[in-house]
Amino acid sequence: MPRSLCRLALVLLLALIPVTVLADIVIGSWNIRHLGYDNGKRFDQVAQIAQTMDIIAIQEVMDPSAVDHLEQLLERQTGESWRSMTSHLIGRGSYREAYSFLYRDASVEYVDGAVVFLDHR
Repeated sequence: MPRSLCRLALVLLLALIPVTVLADIVIGSWNIRHLGYDNGKRFDQVAQIAQTMDIIAIQEVMDPSAVDHLEQLLERQTGESWRSMTSHLIGRGSYREAYSFLYRDASVEYVDGAVVFLDHR
């Protein structure tokens, strides 16, 4: 069998073998619309989904204490330690929101250097 035909057969064979990818951590970004407003949000259901991730970037945090509440629910549901960090409230006028990271302590380690980009426009 010619060498080029052997290479082609090998490439085709490798293309047909299923590939399994194992991730070390699961990362998510979630706009939990108006988290912290009294809008009937089911925190237990939010925590049910959030527990499938190791680190979650959360947008539209209206009250930073809502992230603390979610962190406590995650710890109860998973039996694991979780941590969070939340920016200061950002925005103009009456609409201000924060951004948070919520992460599984056993999977993610915060090292240093959290900053918020200040957009003056």
